[in-house]
Amino acid sequence: MLAFLCALSVALTSISFPFPSKADGDSVTYFRDSKYAYWEQVTFSHYTPLGELSNVEDGYYGECFAAFEGGMANKVFHGNVKFQFDSYSTITLGTPYDEVGFSLTTKDGQLYLNIVGKESILLEPDIAGMQLIGQQFNLKVSYDLLENNTLRLGLWIDNKLYDNQYIEVANYDEVLLTSGLVLYGMDVSSAKDEVYFQDTDYKYWEQVTFGDFMVADDTYATKRIAGYNYRSTLEGKVFSGNVTFSEDSAWQIRIGGGTSYDTGMYLYSYGQGKLLVGSEEIPTSVVRPGTEFNYKLSFDIVNEDENTYLKLGVWFNNVLYKYFNIPDYAENVGRYLCIAQGTGSVTIESDIPTSYNMADIAVPETGIVNPPVVVQKVTSVEKYEALATNGAAIAIIDVDASLNLLDASGNIMKDASDENITAYTFLEDYRATVIPAFHIDSEEEADALLVFL
Repeated sequence: MLAFLCALSVALTSISFPFPSKADGDSVTYFRDSKYAYWEQVTFSHYTPLGELSNVEDGYYGECFAAFEGGMANKVFHGNVKFQFDSYSTITLGTPYDEVGFSLTTKDGQLYLNIVGKESILLEPDIAGMQLIGQQFNLKVSYDLLENNTLRLGLWIDNKLYDNQYIEVANYDEVLLTSGLVLYGMDVSSAKDEVYFQDTDYKYWEQVTFGDFMVADDTYATKRIAGYNYRSTLEGKVFSGNVTFSEDSAWQIRIGGGTSYDTGMYLYSYGQGKLLVGSEEIPTSVVRPGTEFNYKLSFDIVNEDENTYLKLGVWFNNVLYKYFNIPDYAENVGRYLCIAQGTGSVTIESDIPTSYNMADIAVPETGIVNPPVVVQKVTSVEKYEALATNGAAIAIIDVDASLNLLDASGNIMKDASDENITAYTFLEDYRATVIPAFHIDSEEEADALLVFL
């Protein structure tokens, strides 16, 4: 009986270089949008090295031969890999005894795809959108059995179909569907099951974006943005927006919490092509500076075993990165957004309609540009509620430094639930029908209104 051992040692230091993604306008197929996203996935931990009892663990392997029970027909291989610069590196899916089947192999500083029965294919970094050697990336291989004895293979690098083309192998060799694994000079780690945002209940929750915090879509290089409060806390909501950090950037985006810098969730870019969420470094196979990505945070309050905590979901490109269970939920939900400057730049973009769209004064069919309008001075709760029916186009309202609406006596207006009626409440109630004219008479009120607007 053959016996093989897997040599486990320390991984080599990674070296990364920026490469452009495919040109704008080129078609890209994302794994999450394909039918294969719902197929059974196989990762390294499913394999057992020949002659051993434990499964393949995360780490560097100088040499490893392994297999699992079953085959790869209509399945997806899914794992994280790193090929070495200064040594021979290869991963083969197929026979567990030799490099026969589907393999990725380094040669002269380049990476080649080899499929039994077909010519080798040079994998080009500018097509993949990243350096393929010396840097970890997520590898997926989909095995789709078609009619007429044809196997359709998909090579997915960081969840994008390489060159946007599948590889069809007519009269394929059965070895391609066998359950072997061969590693030489490879740093590998098992991939977690991917949770897609659209498959969760969070997709039905209210979503907010940068515009809801009064932050404009723009590229920021010198300006710090802070103190923009959404009209209510983020409890039971999802933040969603598009972010691009420049490759040399050192910026941070903090969402949730309050004015204290140790609350909310941080997303850092701290140079050297690295990103952090919270205190964890994000693998470049997930997201990296220099490329746009969608960033979501789901704020879920959970009551469990008499304990209440914030279940904060972090999502990149609509795939769950991780849930963080935070005990001090009240401090970290909050209603705050801060974008703090450093070096380089950050570009932000709202990816859903902004809630606060101010109403326009209607232009009648007469074509008059500035027609007569009704202006209402709001001095009581009754007059505030009457805005829903009295046809006023502009409401003049007194506010205090906390943006509470004041009545004729200077008292804060209260709704039926005894909650303060604020400028945020006004926009929620009348943003599509009435234009507010806030009356202020102090520098503190002016500063508060400046932040609000």
